[in-house]
Amino acid sequence: NQAQSRFLAAASHDLRQPVVAIGLLVGLLREQVQAPEQRRLLDRTHEATRALEDLLRGLLDLSRLDNVAVQPAPQPVALQALFDAIDAHEHTTALASGLRLRFRPTGLVVLSDPLLLEQILRNLVSNALRYTARGGVLVVWDTGRGIAPADQQRVFEAFVQLDNPERDRRKGQGLGLAIVRRGIDLLGHGLALRSQLGRGSCFTISLPAASASHAPMAIGHADGQALAGQRIWLLDDDPALRAAMLAR
Repeated sequence: NQAQSRFLAAASHDLRQPVVAIGLLVGLLREQVQAPEQRRLLDRTHEATRALEDLLRGLLDLSRLDNVAVQPAPQPVALQALFDAIDAHEHTTALASGLRLRFRPTGLVVLSDPLLLEQILRNLVSNALRYTARGGVLVVWDTGRGIAPADQQRVFEAFVQLDNPERDRRKGQGLGLAIVRRGIDLLGHGLALRSQLGRGSCFTISLPAASASHAPMAIGHADGQALAGQRIWLLDDDPALRAAMLAR
């Protein structure tokens, strides 16, 4: 309900800032500490902090999508620019897991809300990488364990993780597909799931094509090289977060 959504939004925001500050400071300590035992403790602290960050981010995203005041702003979006942005964000994660992340080149331009669509695709790709033990991920087709027909609607519910009964936080929080479902419903797009146990799952999003007379919306992501030598102002009202950023 709306009261719950407002509470989650406020709580997630207020909790997230100090957690991000802790994550930055722990990361700084990990770069400086060399003693094996201390490094092991810091690694565990880092994992726990990242899990808490992911949980708060997911709750904030869910509450935002449940807020009736949020209205999508459809406009032409070039899919290739969107794929490039997601690839840049997830490529390192895929390599660290020994996986290949591939996007099929496309010149398609669709009509959607660029921010919501990117959030949906990021969650699908992240989910695919998490549940693929070997092989590759082609947006958005994974080679994971697959999903039984009886469970294919349940996976879109918040906190549902079919193969994580022990609630291992390294396997995520069970919010990604719930965010995808909420975003798709808000945009009015189609979402289909095909899955086979032991083979993997395929998620298909149906998007309306944009009119040829409209220029595509550019996805705004900063280029690290373009910012080299530039001065950037960082503004934040949380003292702990400011101190953590200055320490970096």
